[in-house]
Amino acid sequence: MRLYLDTNVVLSAILFLNGRSAAFFKHAVTYHTVVLGSYVIDELSYEKVQTPQNIDKNDFLEIRDPKDLPVIVCATESECDYLIAGDKDLHDVKGKTGISILSPGAFP
Repeated sequence: MRLYLDTNVVLSAILFLNGRSAAFFKHAVTYHTVVLGSYVIDELSYEKVQTPQNIDKNDFLEIRDPKDLPVIVCATESECDYLIAGDKDLHDVKGKTGISILSPGAFP
C-alpha cells in the first residue's frame, strides 16, 4: 500500500520515539511504500514527490487551512491509498479528496 505522510506524523515519529507516530512510522516503512510530497519534504529539508503547481481550489470547497491543500492534492495525485496525518483540519476536509485520511492511531 502507498501511504502519504503529513509533516506532523514524520516529525512526531522523530521527536517522540515511544509514541504512536513512531510505532506507526516503523510499521509504514517496513510494510508499505511511504510517499512524501515536495511540500512536506520542504518542511523536512528533503525532496521526493513533486507537488502540482496548478491546484484547483474549487475542488476543495470547505478546506479551513489553505496550507493543507498541497498535501491533499499531492497525496491524491500520487495515487496513495491513505493520507496519514495528525492535523485535525485535514480530517475535516469536505470535497473531492479521492483519498482516505486517517490519523496514525486509526491506520489499520
